[in-house]
Amino acid sequence: MAKIPTARLSRLLTGWSSEGAAPLPRRLADALRELAERADVAPGSTLPSQRELAGVLGVSRSTVTAAYSLLEAEGWLESRRGSGSRLRGSGALEQSADEERHGGEGRLASFDARTSGADLSSGALDGLGAVADTVGALTGAELAPLLRADGYLTHGLPELREGIAAYYRGAGLPTEPEQILVTAGSQQAVWLVAQALVDPGDTVVVENPTYRGALEALRSRGARLVPIGGDGP
Repeated sequence: MAKIPTARLSRLLTGWSSEGAAPLPRRLADALRELAERADVAPGSTLPSQRELAGVLGVSRSTVTAAYSLLEAEGWLESRRGSGSRLRGSGALEQSADEERHGGEGRLASFDARTSGADLSSGALDGLGAVADTVGALTGAELAPLLRADGYLTHGLPELREGIAAYYRGAGLPTEPEQILVTAGSQQAVWLVAQALVDPGDTVVVENPTYRGALEALRSRGARLVPIGGDGP
């Protein structure tokens, strides 16, 4: 599939940065996903490089990198070394070409079809009221330093990283803020772990049933998934 011209993609993305209050990478990822959902961009099209897109949109490369990472973690983007980043047309449930060649080995449906328990397709917990209360109590002076940035820090808010490190130190585990990486959510965290630890062809044992997003993250690395029940193989 052909590469999307950078100039055309820029025109399609007009206004994305001013829509909503989410961090810039999240807004960019959502805008690209919407283009795929509306078929404004043909499924399988290759996106511009991170550097090219950052230049034409007038944002930092880290913003585009984070947006691409979010899309890949959520199943909307497939990145292959030397081939660029290919935008999928049906998100996380699209069957990859590798699966078609291997008769569907590792498909998520083969795990879920045999289970009758709780639906684990979403691992989201209920929101904590204390978070909303704390944010609502912040003064303008406290919010101003956070709003002056573009809304995204590659490793997380320094104060938050320090707070997490302090929590672990209090629990007896020596931890420095530099050792903490704050992600955009559990899905991105699982995807990053898969990227760091799993090579194509590796065998990974997974619980069955389990979180669908974790299976997708492992599958995107070419892992061979071996499901086991709660009582073992």
